[in-house]
Amino acid sequence: MNNKRALFYLMAGSGLGNAARFEALYEEELHHKNYELHIYCWGRSLQYLKKKYEDKPSINLHPLSPYNLGHDKDGLSSYDFFLSIPKYIKTFLINSRYIYSQAITHRPKLSIHDSDYHYFALMFAKVPRFAISQSWMIISRWNYLKGSNLKTKVNFILYEVLELLFSYMFSSKILCPSFSKRPISSTEKILVVGPIVRKAFQSTYPKPSKFLAVLSGGSGIQREKLLALATKLKADDFLSNIDSPKTNYYESIDPSGVPILSKYQGVIIQAGHVLISECLALGVHFLAVPIDNHPEQFINTLILQIEYNKIDDKLAGAQEEFTKSINSQIIGQTKCEGAQEVALLLKNFLDTNS
Repeated sequence: MNNKRALFYLMAGSGLGNAARFEALYEEELHHKNYELHIYCWGRSLQYLKKKYEDKPSINLHPLSPYNLGHDKDGLSSYDFFLSIPKYIKTFLINSRYIYSQAITHRPKLSIHDSDYHYFALMFAKVPRFAISQSWMIISRWNYLKGSNLKTKVNFILYEVLELLFSYMFSSKILCPSFSKRPISSTEKILVVGPIVRKAFQSTYPKPSKFLAVLSGGSGIQREKLLALATKLKADDFLSNIDSPKTNYYESIDPSGVPILSKYQGVIIQAGHVLISECLALGVHFLAVPIDNHPEQFINTLILQIEYNKIDDKLAGAQEEFTKSINSQIIGQTKCEGAQEVALLLKNFLDTNS
């Protein structure tokens, strides 16, 4: 007789941050043998997790039809978003039908959605739905958009406001990881937790031996911009190359489990939520450079500048100023206990509803 409790975990795949958050939760709670874990994902998340967990029989990986994040050489594109709506709807219906059939077969106790919107299939199957989304943090700092362009403001509505609205209407609870220092209110539906970071990034390592590295973001969007920076500053560069034989995205953790980030005195990164959280957890000097017209990344950089006193990447000579500042002060590691908080919530929910 199978006494395992089935769990569904659904995640977006345009970048690699969602896969990193899954890893953190897998380390804390989801690895236990009493769970029958089913992962539904696409794109870069699927490619990475296939490599990472190919030898884990306890993980059932289910490919979904992919969505393509609208972007061009100028960054995130609302124009491409609107053009892609018919394709998005078709893909959504195909995926939803498959997920519903899976829910009827496996009868999960809970579905966890990380920037994923396939709620209807689980609603009809009467499965509780937890969302993991940083949109509440971004929307709570909407006033930081004041200096942004019109494209970024439009994308704020398309990507952040709609994500929160959709999650709020159709999920049972929203778990919002936040690295903002300023208080963000929790509600009955939305629970703010700490940054969700893998254990390797919460450890202490010897003093860095190398000076500067540049890392591209997990989506690969505008990586040329960062490669040009690496060349200009004579820094080591790391691309999010999931097509390489290695299992480690960004090559950010080497085979011994030590993050490459920890080997550098300073790093320049794209301004994604997870990579920023990892830098804060390690206590490494970093400069975050947002993808153009990307509202989340734009606000992330303003949080860092206003609340952490980080250098403004838009200032003339910002990169040179950053390199000069690397040795000027000791950076403390930030507590990032979101994975532990979410793990406890999941455990309590499943124990109560088993």
